[in-house]
Amino acid sequence: MKHAACITLASLSLAASHIAHAESGVKIYGTLDIFIGKIQASGDKSKNAADGSGMTTSYFGISGKEDLGNGTKAIFTLETFYNTDLGTIGRFPGDGFLGRNSYAGLQGDAGTLTLGRHSTPYFVSMLLFNPLGASEVFSPMFLHTYTGSNPGLVNLIGFDTAWNNSVMYQSPDFNGLSFSAIYATHEVPGHPGKNSIGGNVLYFNGPFAATFAAQRVTFPGGLAAGTAFPDDPADIPYPGSIYADLTALDDQLAYLAGLSYDLKVVKLFGEYAGTKNDFTHSGTQRSRTAQLGASVSQGRGEVQLSWARTWQGSFAPQGIIRVHRDTATLAYDYPLSKRTDVYVAGSYDKVSTQSKGTTIGLGIRHNF
Repeated sequence: MKHAACITLASLSLAASHIAHAESGVKIYGTLDIFIGKIQASGDKSKNAADGSGMTTSYFGISGKEDLGNGTKAIFTLETFYNTDLGTIGRFPGDGFLGRNSYAGLQGDAGTLTLGRHSTPYFVSMLLFNPLGASEVFSPMFLHTYTGSNPGLVNLIGFDTAWNNSVMYQSPDFNGLSFSAIYATHEVPGHPGKNSIGGNVLYFNGPFAATFAAQRVTFPGGLAAGTAFPDDPADIPYPGSIYADLTALDDQLAYLAGLSYDLKVVKLFGEYAGTKNDFTHSGTQRSRTAQLGASVSQGRGEVQLSWARTWQGSFAPQGIIRVHRDTATLAYDYPLSKRTDVYVAGSYDKVSTQSKGTTIGLGIRHNF
């Protein structure tokens, strides 16, 4: 669709942006997405699936605000992910009921300040600057950032797309320029310094847009070798991954830069990201990811294509080995109405040390 990026932003941005111009009250909203096809990551076995959340992770939410006077409003947001195909809550077993966003705060001329669980500014920047957004099945940038390959590269980002126990500030718009900052405490007794911080800057000026995001995640007590990043048990490292032979991961620094330019018929996207992982007894490991993409208008529909490559140094018994992962996706999205679209997509995935994988799907998405 010609305005697919705008739809993605509307469905995935923080709830404060949903309610900035609405009257006082409460509303219900969300997205339902389901597809049929075949799923196979590099190095993994193929499976046939009637699965949820192909292009957008299905969710529903309740948000509201109350006018307090003098331009100040009290706001709240409660949002949960769900599996359309299974009828269960959450993205994976053990995911929280309000795993997407859960916060309350104040909004005014000076910006928005909220407390609770928030989608991170890093995640928002990542999804805005690739044509497939936060698709957990087909977006190469999302797959390289938040999910691993079985076996091979693990996810690059520690913790989830949203942080618990956090405080977040979102600035007003300054002629297309805005910024956000987030701080999260891990609430671990005896570890008062084990906290996480992040933020992003966004700039929109006509056809041009840009972003920079960074975050630092600390792991209270260290993340033990052979365990998954917290909040994402689906991403357990496999033999040969960067955690298999290390004592503990203490700290991770991540950064991302993105650009886009809208030529009307074609919109171009680019991202570059990196991480630096510090381990207790084994030094430092770094990863880099580059993404190029485009969305091309075709009548009422839109062709979306994206490629991402990750370079990662992995620790192994024989020393440090170098691996890389390539993922490419071609998709076509066609709107049936303002709220409903159908799509078809295919992906190729290859870790340098593993066999290739292919994923294909045909799906429908409805925004309500």
